[in-house]
Amino acid sequence: MHHVVWSMALVFACGGKDDDASDDDTGAWSSDADGAPMELDGDDPEEEDDGITTAEDMPAKPAPFTLTISDGTSVEFDLPSCSHYRGSSNFRTFWRKEDRSHVYVLIMEVMGSFDGVGSYSSNDGTVRVKMQQEAGGDGSGSSFNTNDVEGAEVILTLDYLDEDLAWGEVSLTSMWNSTQEVVVDVTPNTLPVWCEDLAI
Repeated sequence: MHHVVWSMALVFACGGKDDDASDDDTGAWSSDADGAPMELDGDDPEEEDDGITTAEDMPAKPAPFTLTISDGTSVEFDLPSCSHYRGSSNFRTFWRKEDRSHVYVLIMEVMGSFDGVGSYSSNDGTVRVKMQQEAGGDGSGSSFNTNDVEGAEVILTLDYLDEDLAWGEVSLTSMWNSTQEVVVDVTPNTLPVWCEDLAI
């Protein structure tokens, strides 16, 4: 009789050991030599940033800003727009003054070689900056461009583009005052590309 009771006690003790093992919450973790949890290959509890720019990365609107030219011209811009029509190899961005206190338009463009996000240089194609008066101006203002300045590289860099948004920047050093026929310096040397309603 004593032998039967002892055998049953052993069976129950072994069953309890199995239940305890199933409660182990380490899951797919193993331990290193110090007994600390060690991550197994393939586990990635925290995904790293893949560096891809998305619409959520759009910077704040960089306006108003003032373009100052060494001939004394100083013009403020606060109204951006962009266009990149489907199937076109052109990209154009415009800045105007919303209250129409002046009718200058600042144009930055890549013509004939645009192929999406990236950098474009005037050394490799038609990349230029222009500032001119639109209809309604008094005609007394000068017209400016970069394409008539020899050796002055213009670089348009687009960081993001979709059917609604675009942003980036344009770098330049000087422009040609076509009214006075003289090279003028421009400040700032980096101008913003920023649009939240893209014409496509």
